[in-house]
Amino acid sequence: MSAPEPAAPREDRLRSADPHEVHALLRDEPDWLIAAVLRAGRFTWRRALLEALGAERRRRVEGALDPVVQIRPRALLALADSLESRLPPAETP
Repeated sequence: MSAPEPAAPREDRLRSADPHEVHALLRDEPDWLIAAVLRAGRFTWRRALLEALGAERRRRVEGALDPVVQIRPRALLALADSLESRLPPAETP
């Protein structure tokens, strides 16, 4: 009996997540939380998510990305973990 395949690393899974799925997960969250998630990594869906939010909300989220405000790495990790756990299961090839 072989060992199960390891799960994709969180950042890789989040990085490649479908922008529509991410938007569905975050659209009802507060602007500051969306900004914090965007700080948690370099995601391919960042631009698509910001566009899906609309111009007014995008400006608010971008305003919440103030570089002066420091978010502890553990908090960012917890946000990323929460988001990843809410994504649909990854498709297997």
